[in-house]
Amino acid sequence: MTEETKRSGPDARVGLTALVPEAYKLADRIVREAVEREAKRGVEVPCVKGCAACCRPLVRLSIPEALYLYERVIESERPWRDVILQRFEQARDALKQNGFAETLERDLVRQPGDVAYDHRLHLLSRQYLTLRLACPFLDNETCSIYSWRPITCRQYLVTSPASLCVDPFANNVRRLSLPLQVTDLLTQRTADVLDEPLRMTALPLSLNWASENQELAKPQWPRQKLGSGFILD
Repeated sequence: MTEETKRSGPDARVGLTALVPEAYKLADRIVREAVEREAKRGVEVPCVKGCAACCRPLVRLSIPEALYLYERVIESERPWRDVILQRFEQARDALKQNGFAETLERDLVRQPGDVAYDHRLHLLSRQYLTLRLACPFLDNETCSIYSWRPITCRQYLVTSPASLCVDPFANNVRRLSLPLQVTDLLTQRTADVLDEPLRMTALPLSLNWASENQELAKPQWPRQKLGSGFILD
C-alpha cells in the first residue's frame, strides 16, 4: 500500500487540516461558477491583483484553516517565515492594546441558540474595519500566500466598482452572490466532530491561536467519518 493510498483510501485516518485543501477546491469551484454566471448576464467582477482593499476587513478562519496556515508558515523557509511571524506578533499586539483581541476571541464563538451572533458579527466587522489593520500576509498590496489564502478571501469578490471597497459598509458594496459559504460549512463540520460550539478565529490572531492549540492538530479520524456529508466523500 502506497503512502497516498494510506491517506486517501477508505481506511485512511486524517486530521482536521486534511479538510482544508478540499475546502479550497470547493470554494474555488463555487466562485468560478458564480463568476461565469454573472459574465453571462453581462456583470463584471472587477477584482484584480494589486487591489488589496479586501485585505483590511475582518477575516474569520475556521479551526482547520488556522492550524493549516500555521503549519504552512512554520514549514516555510527563512527569512520570509521570520518576517511573517513578526508581522503577526505586531498585529496581535496592536489588537491587544485597544482591547480588541479579547473581543474577537470572545465574540467569534457561537454558542447553541445564540440568535444575536449574526448581528454581533456585523457590528464587530464594522468596528474592525476602522482599525485599517492590513493582513500580515500582504506584500506591496499583493497577497503573498495566494495559493493557500483563507476561504473567506477566496469567496470575497464584488460586482460593484472596486473603488467602493475601501468601506464596504458605507458604500453598499455588492458582493458576488454565492450559494454556499465554505468557511461556515467547515466551521460547522469541525464543531460536529469536536462536539463543541461553533468557533472561529480572526486572521491576525490565528497563528498564535494555532500555536497554543496544537493538540487539535494531532487527533485523527477515519477519513469517511471526518468527511461524511462534507467534502472528503
